[in-house]
Amino acid sequence: MLRPVCLDVTRLVSRVGAGSHTGIDRTEYAYLRELLDLEMRLFGLARTATGYVLLDRGGLRSLKARLDGVEPWGRYDVAAMLSRRLSPARRTAEADLRRLSIAHARKGGLLRIASGLPAGCLYLNTGHSNLAKPVFDAIRQVGDARAAVLVHDTIPVRRPDLQRPGTPSRFDKKLLAVANGADIVICTTGTERGHVEREICNRGGRPVFVTAPLGIEEFNPPSACLADTTRESSFVVVGTIEPRKNLRLLIDVWTALVADPPATGVPSLHVVRQRGWETPNVLARLDELKARTSRVHEHG
Repeated sequence: MLRPVCLDVTRLVSRVGAGSHTGIDRTEYAYLRELLDLEMRLFGLARTATGYVLLDRGGLRSLKARLDGVEPWGRYDVAAMLSRRLSPARRTAEADLRRLSIAHARKGGLLRIASGLPAGCLYLNTGHSNLAKPVFDAIRQVGDARAAVLVHDTIPVRRPDLQRPGTPSRFDKKLLAVANGADIVICTTGTERGHVEREICNRGGRPVFVTAPLGIEEFNPPSACLADTTRESSFVVVGTIEPRKNLRLLIDVWTALVADPPATGVPSLHVVRQRGWETPNVLARLDELKARTSRVHEHG
């Protein structure tokens, strides 16, 4: 018999109206989709601008339908009208969550929200959002409850020089909350598991560590993307263009290949990405390289 699960969907809700999903967003969505296919008692927790909401399986199914564009988002409620710092899309999404919820409360009412979870529930957080001591403390009040957290990587604290200002300190607080509150920490690769174990243990945590590699989905790219890849070597890099992705290295490599082509010819490089932050020099070099050769392609 599977434990009841409470999936934290704060990340997905926070990204409504913010453009294409990032890797972490897609991971949280994949867990939501797969859990909805399993026979178990299923709940969802989300932090909003006005507090917390608790969804049952039906509420999660309706949330997914809205994320998929199958069902439309609804209207503002009073709280959404007052949440003027949020984008219109986010205000609508949070209003719908309150309508779909089986319980909602202001931030101080998290314990009351958690009391709606069944004994033995597994709180599952895969999105790096809502990782805070009050959340873990509330879960602890549920009989025989467990908390599992997926830590995608520890780059914000290992390479603070590649982060936006303030990101390392915020991520450090999240790791501390995980160290003190998680029973299970999920890692996506064996290599990253070593980094995660070290950071969590250094903060006093002693959870169970497991490795659960991210899956892949069937992908049928448009034929135009494959026009020059059927007979020649090609390389693909996927990810937002930002400092920690180190696209600069690949630009250096292909610049050298173009300047001194190997006997077998210059392979194609396909950059599948959205343009991120603090990379004007890298973007300028990428544009220059694309102008010099037809072997480098940038896809949205």
